[in-house]
Amino acid sequence: MPNRRAEIFRAVTRIASGLFVLFLLGCMSPRKKVEGHMTRLREAWQSNLVAQSTLPEKVLDWPTAVDLVLSNNLKLVQARTLMTNSAENLRQVFKDLIPTLSARAGVSKELAQLAISAKTTSPSARTVSSTCQVS
Repeated sequence: MPNRRAEIFRAVTRIASGLFVLFLLGCMSPRKKVEGHMTRLREAWQSNLVAQSTLPEKVLDWPTAVDLVLSNNLKLVQARTLMTNSAENLRQVFKDLIPTLSARAGVSKELAQLAISAKTTSPSARTVSSTCQVS
């Protein structure tokens, strides 16, 4: 019995140490990936910096600058979209108050009437129901 416990203990120890090593390797790999991405980002930043520094100077008058800011400002675009959505939601509230009309019609027969109607094909043996609902 003690020999069996020792074997189990060794197996559990091996599994735990293997999981620990895998855990450490898993923690190390994101650091390597980030470092790899950072080198590419630095190159892109440097090329963008060079491109931005070589752009010609642009002189704007006040109305042109205001138009440029108003057309390219993300917060203003989001605010316009929010206002449009709010107006549509308000309109939808009043649309929901308008009553709707729905109609249903159906034909039903009972089994006993099916046997009778098979023998006598008179239209009085059929039951017709229809409903109209306003909400």
